[in-house]
Amino acid sequence: MHGDRRNFCVALVTFDPEATAKWAADKGLAARSYAELAAEPLVHDLLFDVVKAVNAMLPSYQTIKAIHVLDHDLSIESGELTPTMKVKRSVVEARHKAILDAFYKDSLIEV
Repeated sequence: MHGDRRNFCVALVTFDPEATAKWAADKGLAARSYAELAAEPLVHDLLFDVVKAVNAMLPSYQTIKAIHVLDHDLSIESGELTPTMKVKRSVVEARHKAILDAFYKDSLIEV
């Protein structure tokens, strides 16, 4: 989630490929790479529904206004997670600066 010193909150979203595998197989999307699933409209719909459910429990100023599904999972190897699996916010923000900045120019995908 990103929104520090911004007018609204947005999110870069990833999904657990193992947890998504059965769902993907049930939807006829088995044997697809992470990047292929991340681009799949059915996956976007699933993630939008999750974000909408979370937003329903938050005050309006804390809700996520737009999301972007990343084509890769965050990992220790990529430098985006610490060894204790915490997000390195500064690394993620720097690598995806163009995406984050675009949210505030014109939303990529509104929730």
